[in-house]
Amino acid sequence: MNYYLSLVFIVCFLLACENSKHTQREYTKTINVFSDLIEYQYLYESTNVENGKIVETFEIKYLSDQLMITAYISKPKGDSKLPALIYCRGGNRDFGTIDRNSIEKQRDLAGEDFVVLASQLRGNVFSQGRDEMGGADLNDILKLIKIAKTLDFVLPDQIGIHGVSRGGRNAYQISRISDEVKSVSVIGTSVDIRDSHSYRPAKYTNVNLPIIGDTIEYRHEYDYRSPIKWVEELNEPLLILHGTDDSRSKVDLVKRIIPLLENHNKQFEYHFIEGGTHALGSHRTLRDSLLVEWHKRFLIN
Repeated sequence: MNYYLSLVFIVCFLLACENSKHTQREYTKTINVFSDLIEYQYLYESTNVENGKIVETFEIKYLSDQLMITAYISKPKGDSKLPALIYCRGGNRDFGTIDRNSIEKQRDLAGEDFVVLASQLRGNVFSQGRDEMGGADLNDILKLIKIAKTLDFVLPDQIGIHGVSRGGRNAYQISRISDEVKSVSVIGTSVDIRDSHSYRPAKYTNVNLPIIGDTIEYRHEYDYRSPIKWVEELNEPLLILHGTDDSRSKVDLVKRIIPLLENHNKQFEYHFIEGGTHALGSHRTLRDSLLVEWHKRFLIN
């Protein structure tokens, strides 16, 4: 079943690319390379119509805790060694899995001279296992960072991490537990996973409760997924982007982390963008320019 779903995804993904800011160059090239339990499958390459750069995209399979995980790599065509960005997806389980639109966002970033790696994470139609939404699935991201450091087109000491919504919480968590990244950015990310329970009760009932457990018995698990509880442990320069009209993560609740970051003398920058919605798709140009400038500041010497 997973095979056929993946095949449908790839076909739809390729056919839809002609409507994106990338124009299609090649459909037919397919290669498979095996190295350290990683499978690469070439998907396609296309030209970014804004800057003329050719970006190529691969699907990869890798093992994390003995689970087969699907991920994607997008990079400018050529042999140059470039800094890498780990792109952390939003959503949970099958909701929010990486689709064509998400890969196009990754390709836009790759067109700015980054190698972008993004994992579907465990627990969905593309990967084995169970989604823990900030539990053992962090190992999938840590393993992707390890993979990035072995690629001959990546500068192994120049790796940043970027996350949207749930992916932003994952990025916070990686900053806390790993010293393998040099810059962090988050979009539309709550600072306490419990914040939405007051205005999105269905999220607690349908997502947090079955995945994490109740907030009383499993309070420590909620704390583990809430960066406001461990601000002092954030280790890398942090960029926070958030829309004032974000209905999924209220900006006023996110603002609580700012004085704590200041009190702990953290290196950070924030932009609360007027009228911006959850993933700042309404302000794409501003969003992308801020992301690119931030990560280039710390990843390009």
